[in-house]
Amino acid sequence: MRMACFLGLSMAAMLAASAAHADQTGRYVFQKSGDGFARLDSETGQISLCDNKSDQLTCRPATEEKQAPQGEIDRLNQKIDKLEGRVADLEKRMVSPKDLLPSDEQVDRTLGIMERFFRRFIDIAKDFDKNFRQDQQPQTAPEKT
Repeated sequence: MRMACFLGLSMAAMLAASAAHADQTGRYVFQKSGDGFARLDSETGQISLCDNKSDQLTCRPATEEKQAPQGEIDRLNQKIDKLEGRVADLEKRMVSPKDLLPSDEQVDRTLGIMERFFRRFIDIAKDFDKNFRQDQQPQTAPEKT
């Protein structure tokens, strides 16, 4: 048990020492390359090419880093092309609002049905009212003589 504790503490101390060493060396490592420098980002692993012009260090991504974003751009352009194709297909299938309106014959037929319905409804209401009034008239009792 003590041995496991000791090993755990030793590992933690080594990790802390390596982290402190990484902070001392800095994030970027420079290496002379041709007329300029190659810069390695020790955290991400990305490489940039740097030039020292007019006492100013200018860095640009290495070619392999340019290819990764270009691949993403190409993928997105293909996706856009597919979506534009789908939109064009949907626009071809769109129906004009004029096509959705009923014809004059359909309107006339519908109005005829509605007219018959209301006429019959009014007749039923009149019959109901006539029967209701008859039931409401006072009943006269026969006169006794």
